[in-house]
Amino acid sequence: MTRYAIFTLLLTTIFFAAVSVVHGQKKTFDLEQVRTSFKAASAEYFEIGRDELAGLESEKRPGAYWLVHVKPKMTGHFTIKYTYKYNDPFYSEGENEIPIGVAEKVCGRRPSPQAGVARFCLGDTVILPVRAGNRYDYSFSIKYVDQKYNAANEFPLTNLAESYELKVGNPLEPQLKLIGVQRAEMQHRSAGASTVVYYAIFKAVAAGRLNLALSAGYSDRPGAPLPPVISGDGTPVIITDPGTPITSIAAYERNINYSDEKRFSSHTGNSFPINLLLLQPGDTFSLPFLTIEARDMLPFSKESPLKEKTVQRSEPVPVIQKLPFSVDRGWSYNAFIADFFIK
Repeated sequence: MTRYAIFTLLLTTIFFAAVSVVHGQKKTFDLEQVRTSFKAASAEYFEIGRDELAGLESEKRPGAYWLVHVKPKMTGHFTIKYTYKYNDPFYSEGENEIPIGVAEKVCGRRPSPQAGVARFCLGDTVILPVRAGNRYDYSFSIKYVDQKYNAANEFPLTNLAESYELKVGNPLEPQLKLIGVQRAEMQHRSAGASTVVYYAIFKAVAAGRLNLALSAGYSDRPGAPLPPVISGDGTPVIITDPGTPITSIAAYERNINYSDEKRFSSHTGNSFPINLLLLQPGDTFSLPFLTIEARDMLPFSKESPLKEKTVQRSEPVPVIQKLPFSVDRGWSYNAFIADFFIK
């Protein structure tokens, strides 16, 4: 019994000694090391501007980021890759890739609501969000492909089944023109059930800034009280003249985490959405203003008005409101870009 107790005490002592050594050797995020590594890898491709750590105690939080602002020196497709080691009980190493596309100075950025911009124009500043929590020993590399892009601003509206034209009040003019309404129906597995979503389609016309809020009304009930706005403070919209540079965040990253000497890995894709629409004259986009969960019988005419391109009885129409420009910093990654657009 005595020998067992001594053996147990010895194992316990060894364990806590080992933990103390590991804890003493724990490495943390080194900002200067990250800056030096990134600069060495990217000097050929980017002009480097400001950088910052985002969030309280950023070097300790798994969700924290090092935000580095870059201006691409050439058009094409870039993949910014960085690898690192973890202070983590499950993973030992990781790697992330941030892809961005860059077109000519006057280009179509292809923005979409609640997503951001699909590509940047030469002269724009791109914010690259590099994960900073519980990581150390970073290494960066850049893959570049000389890829040409169509400079057109027109963004095709996809996955919207049917459309019709209409005339309703539009307080957003002259900045935004209401083109029409599109209706998309998604069938459910259960018989007779479907979800119908109505979208208002807009086209940017002239430079300006505003917040766009939508709700639904009906063309045959003009005297009925208008429903409340359903989108809070609406969607912030900025329309710039063609060629005006912007600052925005990269839209997407790919991530691989490794453990057990790279015998196990997990793969994820993450987006960095913003709901600030950065437009130029000619850009088109759509926003939903009504969703109907329907079963057996939908609350609109079975005889579609789509062929006639006229609004018939009981068809919903968008109720449009123009609100003062504001950016909700609490919405997803808005906080990373808000200061560049609030004057």
